[in-house]
Amino acid sequence: MYNQDSARKYGWKPQWFGVDGFGKILELAIIDFQKEHGLEEDGLVGPTTYRRIFLVREEEISHWEEEEIQEGKKSIVYNGNLFSIDWERVVLWDEDKGYKAKNYKKMIGKPRDPLIFINHWDVCLSSKSCQKVLDNRGLSVHFLIDNDGTIYQTMDIQHIAFHAGRHNSMSIGVEISNAYYPKYQDWYVKNGFGERPIWTETVRGKPLEEHLGFYDVQIKACQALWKAISVACDIPQRCPLENGKMMDRLHEPSFDGKWKGFIHHFHVSNKKIDCGGFNLQKYLGKK
Repeated sequence: MYNQDSARKYGWKPQWFGVDGFGKILELAIIDFQKEHGLEEDGLVGPTTYRRIFLVREEEISHWEEEEIQEGKKSIVYNGNLFSIDWERVVLWDEDKGYKAKNYKKMIGKPRDPLIFINHWDVCLSSKSCQKVLDNRGLSVHFLIDNDGTIYQTMDIQHIAFHAGRHNSMSIGVEISNAYYPKYQDWYVKNGFGERPIWTETVRGKPLEEHLGFYDVQIKACQALWKAISVACDIPQRCPLENGKMMDRLHEPSFDGKWKGFIHHFHVSNKKIDCGGFNLQKYLGKK
């Protein structure tokens, strides 16, 4: 029953795993897939397995089609008000080519006062794919940054996105497109983006496996977005520090809602590693 419920919720089919129906044969096929990709081998398509099978299928059946984005003076939206952003490729949810989040809590009236801006990587091949995954999983995020540096705002910052559990109400979130696993490097090259950098950093004092990093244009898009967010929401451009360096573990003041600034997902969750390798200290407040 679990896999049938999961299939209805997320929109996957047994054929994705090479079988024609539900039951023991499907569970064994899922276990083979999980074993091949280093996942927990339980035969169930939970959120992690779904996200991975979606990524694998996306690589097999898709190629990049560049969106024609009208460049020029752009803005982001907070409580219905426009705030300028120094970046030419910005698309709002109600514009042509925009992505609108399906799952969020609408907040009307007094402006929400977010404390933290949380950076995520999406483990998808594009922002379009990321939005599909979020929609199917009942999740959302305020911003997406695509491979070419295009920033998509999916809802007004005033509303609460579902991206960080207990920290949703106090935060703003962005998903930065990055498939993470080095095996997808060829897809990026084939589709004209060039090679991504390979990052090897530590989270919670433990070295991460080699993984794909962000393109320079994505980092510059982040900087433009952070600056605009800082002005619009009065969030200082700072990150958690320890011994003069960006902290690589849980930041208790952020976790407890007693600090304002820009963080990674792992700063508020011991179960997350994103965005390990992305040194906020190096880029915050810089042009």
